[in-house]
Amino acid sequence: MILHYLVNVGMFGGGVVTVPQTFRKALRAKLLSLSDLTVIIGTHVYPGQVPIGYDFAVQGPALTYTVQKLRGRYMGATGHTLSGSDGTVLVRAILSAEGYQFADVDAITTILFDELDGIVNATDWGDGSIVIMECLHGPELDMPEQPTTGRKSLTYRIESEYEIRYRANPMPIHS
Repeated sequence: MILHYLVNVGMFGGGVVTVPQTFRKALRAKLLSLSDLTVIIGTHVYPGQVPIGYDFAVQGPALTYTVQKLRGRYMGATGHTLSGSDGTVLVRAILSAEGYQFADVDAITTILFDELDGIVNATDWGDGSIVIMECLHGPELDMPEQPTTGRKSLTYRIESEYEIRYRANPMPIHS
């Protein structure tokens, strides 16, 4: 109610306030924009883990993502100067390719590396309100899982880490 008042009547002077897209939504949009990737997984990109009851045999392989904000490498707080925030954030994005066929999972991981590693100053993630300043590939881990259902074969999973520095656009204003 208060936000409605502030946006439509009060301190914002009326009108529409545009809220920048979150990094997680921008990441998901970027992943779904990779045509080589969607040929393999379709739209099966999920935060955290695949949904309960997801069937790799029927629905095919999937990709999950987890995001962790990090401290800066050389300073205590990421993206801060003496005058305040410079608008940048450093995150670790863990992308997990999962499926019953190792070839699919390996192909997903290769596509992610080819498309994401080394990106600099990109605005094509989502609606453009997130600017990717750099994206660097980190460690990878093969994590096959024993069957937990009636299936007799492994579920293959490869986790890939990406260190991503981004800035919300527009940058914060400091007085």
